Amino acid sequence: DGEKIKDSLSNIGGVRSVVWKEKGDASEFVVEAAGDKDIREDIFKCIVKDNYTLREMKRQTVTLEEIFHQITTRETEGDSDNA
Repeated sequence: DGEKIKDSLSNIGGVRSVVWKEKGDASEFVVEAAGDKDIREDIFKCIVKDNYTLREMKRQTVTLEEIFHQITTRETEGDSDNA
């Protein structure tokens, strides 16, 4: 079922990527939207249409500060690998 759900979520307009993780008796899907589009309603409709159960959905946004930190951390790690 996880692969089928992942495929369904991937086909939603505005979805950039979907990552599926097994979490005991449930599954977790991290869906990344392309741009600033809020796709939560589309995700909900997709889940209901395919008759799956949705336990939780939350929107996470990344600040410019967090992006800067991720980029500079990767560059620093990459520099230390070359030393």
